[in-house]
Amino acid sequence: METLRFFPYTMDARRVILHARQAADAVGGNEIAPEHLVLGLLENDVRSARSFQAKAIDLDELRQTLRRMLGTQQRPETPDIPLADETRKILDLARDEARRRTDDKVKSEDILVAILIADTSLSHLLLATGLRVDELRRESQVDRP
Repeated sequence: METLRFFPYTMDARRVILHARQAADAVGGNEIAPEHLVLGLLENDVRSARSFQAKAIDLDELRQTLRRMLGTQQRPETPDIPLADETRKILDLARDEARRRTDDKVKSEDILVAILIADTSLSHLLLATGLRVDELRRESQVDRP
């Protein structure tokens, strides 16, 4: 994945992106969409899952909603699944979040914040559940070096 080469990611963030790729592959996705990133967060990042659960979000229901949003896709005959433009934008925003924290590594929390500030239908859906960028930023600063 081209974005991973240009900026250091923590192992947690790498696992999120790897799982997003696997989620796209499992449904025959032709690209890694932002919804796949959320699926990666739910599967590989306990902190993000706790953030969802703290807002009384049913994780199974959220997964089903994300899969419905993704729909059925046809993947071209290529072993690589590229990042969607929106996903690339989100990962750029995640790098900006790391810089905002004066950190040299993108954390999985940065990816979640980036999804929320990306101004997409997905971000609107997640913000409507009660997730708040300021809370996530505060928790990220307090709980993790």
